[in-house]
Amino acid sequence: MSPRLRLYVPLALHILPTVIIGYAIVIPNGPIAGVNDHTIGFATTLIGTVATYHAGIRLALRRPAPTADHPSATEHPPVAVR
Repeated sequence: MSPRLRLYVPLALHILPTVIIGYAIVIPNGPIAGVNDHTIGFATTLIGTVATYHAGIRLALRRPAPTADHPSATEHPPVAVR
């Protein structure tokens, strides 16, 4: 498995059981069965989870790693407060 693909394993391990439990067990057996505001809202939260996770991975991969020359590459500059 490629290192980049391995970064998405935690997301898959969260999304797959959530979809299976939500759409196969909870929603059909509850009072919100069918396509309605609740099921669409549940789907949009899952889409938001995937988008947020993907954005976080992209941001983390873009950030420079600290090196011996610049150990503070991850530190933020001090903030001046008046």
